[in-house]
Amino acid sequence: MNRQRGYLAGLVLDNWPQKLTLFFTGMFLWQFVGWISEEDGLWLPETVLYVKGALLLTFVLEMLTYRLQWSRGGLQGLLLLAYSGYVVGYRPVGWERGEGILESLRLWADGNLVQLHPFVWFIMGAWAIYHVAVWWVQARWRIYVLLFLGVTAIAVRDSFSQLILWQEAALLVLSGLCLLIVHQFARLRRHHPAGWSHLAEYPVSSAVPVVLLLAVMFLPGLLAPNVPNLVTDPYTLWKAWQGETVSTNGKGTGAFLTPLDATSGYSRSDQKLGGGFNFDYNPIMQVETSYRSYWRGETRSLYNGKGWEKSQGDRQGPVSGSIGPDSQLPKDSRINTSRLRTLEIEQTVSMLTDDTYPVLFGAYAIQSVEALADERTFDRLQWAVRSAELRWSERGRPPFPKQYKLVSQMPISTEEELNSAEEPANKAALEEYLQLPASTPARVKQLALDVTRGADTPYAKAKSIERYLQTNFRYTNKPNQNGSDNMDFVDRFLFEIREGYCDYFSTSMAVMARSVGLPTRWVKGFAPGSPIIDSPLGGDTLEGDMPPIDAAGTYVVRNSDAHSWVEVYLQGYGWIPFEPTSGFAMPVAPAPDEPGSSPVQQPDTETEASAAPVEPEAAPSGNGSRPWLLLGVGSGAAAVLLAVLAGTRTGRRWLRGLVGGRQASDWNERVIAEYNRLLRYLRRKGRPAYDYETARETVSRLSAQDVWAARDLQQLLQLFEKAKYSPRSLSAEEYTHAAALVKRLKETM
Repeated sequence: MNRQRGYLAGLVLDNWPQKLTLFFTGMFLWQFVGWISEEDGLWLPETVLYVKGALLLTFVLEMLTYRLQWSRGGLQGLLLLAYSGYVVGYRPVGWERGEGILESLRLWADGNLVQLHPFVWFIMGAWAIYHVAVWWVQARWRIYVLLFLGVTAIAVRDSFSQLILWQEAALLVLSGLCLLIVHQFARLRRHHPAGWSHLAEYPVSSAVPVVLLLAVMFLPGLLAPNVPNLVTDPYTLWKAWQGETVSTNGKGTGAFLTPLDATSGYSRSDQKLGGGFNFDYNPIMQVETSYRSYWRGETRSLYNGKGWEKSQGDRQGPVSGSIGPDSQLPKDSRINTSRLRTLEIEQTVSMLTDDTYPVLFGAYAIQSVEALADERTFDRLQWAVRSAELRWSERGRPPFPKQYKLVSQMPISTEEELNSAEEPANKAALEEYLQLPASTPARVKQLALDVTRGADTPYAKAKSIERYLQTNFRYTNKPNQNGSDNMDFVDRFLFEIREGYCDYFSTSMAVMARSVGLPTRWVKGFAPGSPIIDSPLGGDTLEGDMPPIDAAGTYVVRNSDAHSWVEVYLQGYGWIPFEPTSGFAMPVAPAPDEPGSSPVQQPDTETEASAAPVEPEAAPSGNGSRPWLLLGVGSGAAAVLLAVLAGTRTGRRWLRGLVGGRQASDWNERVIAEYNRLLRYLRRKGRPAYDYETARETVSRLSAQDVWAARDLQQLLQLFEKAKYSPRSLSAEEYTHAAALVKRLKETM
C-alpha cells in the first residue's frame, strides 16, 4: 500500500513543472483543434474526435511513463498506432501470394495499411506536434512567441470570417499565461532555492494572488450578462466604411449588418445550428425511382442545446462491413416492427458532382444494395444498424460512387393502425433517444405538455406537435438574429424568433417529443427534388411541376433540396418519419386498401403462399381462321427482320454468333476481346476502368500513370476503336498485333 501511495505521489509531484507544462500545452493545442472543427468541410467530425483522443492519450501516456527514458517514445508510438487501428475498426489481412515475394509483400502492406489511411497520419501527427510544442515552450521567449502567433491567428480568423472563436481565444490566452506562471515558478526553484523553500512552506500565500489575478481577468467575461457588442469587428467596420455590406451570423452590431451569407447544401457538422443561408440550385444527383420519397442520409440522437451530435451508442454500435450485391442489411434487434407494412422501392442514384459524402442516400429504410458503378467499392460500405445509415468510407480510393442502385422498404401503415401503437415496452434500450440536456428550459417542456394535452396515444402526441409547428411558425431561409447566442436553440426558436427553416422545425419537434416521453431521432438528407418530364418541344427534357405524390420517375436533387426531419419510435411499427416544417409535405405511400396502392411486404410474417393452378381460357368459338392468320403474319415479320439483320454488319455478326455460338466470329470481335481481357487483368491488379469512363478516358488516365506503357496503350486504343466503330473489318495481322500489345502491357503494368 505504501508503495502504491508513493507511486501516486510521484505521479503527481515528481517533476511537476514538466507535467504542468504538458497539461497546459495540450490545453493550448486543443483550442486549435476546436477552431478546425468550426471550419466547414475542413476536417471530418471523425477526424476531430480522433485527434482530440490522440492529444488526450498522449498526455495520459506521458504521465504514466514519466520514469521511462529511452523506451518511452517507442512505447507511445506503438500505443498510438494501436489506437489508430482501434478507432478505424482495423481487421488484419493475411498473406496473399503474388508474382514474387516483393509483390506478395506489397499486397499484404496495401491490404493492412490502407485501412488506417488517412486517420493514422492525423493521429500520429498530433502526437508529434504535441511533443514538439512541449519542447518549444521550455523557454519564456518561446512562450511569448507561441502565444502571440496563436492569438493573432485566431483573432484574424474570427474577425475575417463567419466563425465565432471567442472561447478558443480566451482559453488560448489562459493556457499561455499558465505556461508563463509555471515557467516562472520552475525558474525560481532552480535559481533561488531558499526563496522557493519559503514558498513551499506557505503555498497558499503564493497561490492565492495567482488565482485572484486569473479570476479578475476571466470571470467578469464569463459571468457578465449577454449584451450586444457596442462595436463590430475591424473587417466589417472597414467594409462598411467603404460602403459595402458584409455577411455575418450575429457578430457585432450595426445597421449595415446582413444575415449570414451561406449557401444551402448537405452539412457535415450539425453541432451548432442556426444562422441563415442563400439557396444554391446546383444539381448534385439524379434519382430514378419507382416511388417518390425523401432521400435519407444520416441521423443524430444527442442534442447538446445548440445542435446535434452522434451519441456514444451510434459511434460504437454494431456496424456491418460485409455488404455485397443483393445482400439483406441486418435490422436493429431493439426495434419492434411486427405490425409494420412496407412498400418496396427501387432507386438508381446518379451523382452529378465529384463531391464525397459520408453516406449513400436512399429512401427509408434501405434493405439492400443492388449494384455500384464499381463492384470493388463494396468494401467501402458499412451498414450502421442502430441508425440505419449506409456509410461510405472516405479513406483512399476509389472515389464516391458515381452511380448506385438500392432497394428500400417504405412504411405504409394507416393512421388508425399507428394510433393503436402503445408506449414502448423497452424504453431503457431507447434511452439515448429520450436524452435532453439538463439546461433545457422548463418552458419548452411545458409547451410540449400543453400542445399534447388531450392526445392519448404516442402517435396522436407526435401528430399534435407536428401540426402545431407547421401552423404556428413561419418558414424563412434568413431568420432574424434576435435573442442570445447562449440561449437553447429550440427555446430561442419557439419563444423568441418564431421563424426559421427545416433545422429549426425538426429540432424543435424532436426536443418537444422527447419532453413528453416519445423516443425521437433527428434525420437529415434531401427532399425529393424536381421531376424530369418529356419536353413538349421534343428531344431534350426539362424539370416540370410536381407530379402526383406517388409518381415514379426521375428526379433532379439540388443543394437547395437539403432537408431535415424527425423519426419517432412507435411500438410495433419502428421508426416512423414526421414532417414538422411549414410548407413541406412528406411523400406517403397509400395504404393497401386505398386507390392506387401497390403490393406490400409485411415483416415478421409469412409472405409466401401456395398458388392454385390457373386453368387456361378456352379459345373463343367462331374464329377458327385467326390462329392461321397470326402465324402467317408472324412468319412474314420474322423473315423481314432476318433480311434487315443480314443487310447490316452488326446484324450479320449477331447472326453468325447465334449460329456459331459465343466465340468471336471475326477479327474485330477478337481485338475487342483482347482489350477487355487487359481491362480485367488491370482490375485484378487494383487499377480498374470505371463504368463512367470512355475508352479514351481510361487509356489517358492509365497512360498518365504508366508513362512507359503509354505508346502501347495508344496503339491498342486505335485498334480497339477501329474494331468497335469502323465499318472496315480488321485483318489477322492487326489482331496478332493487338494480342502482342496486350501481352506486353500485362508484363509491364
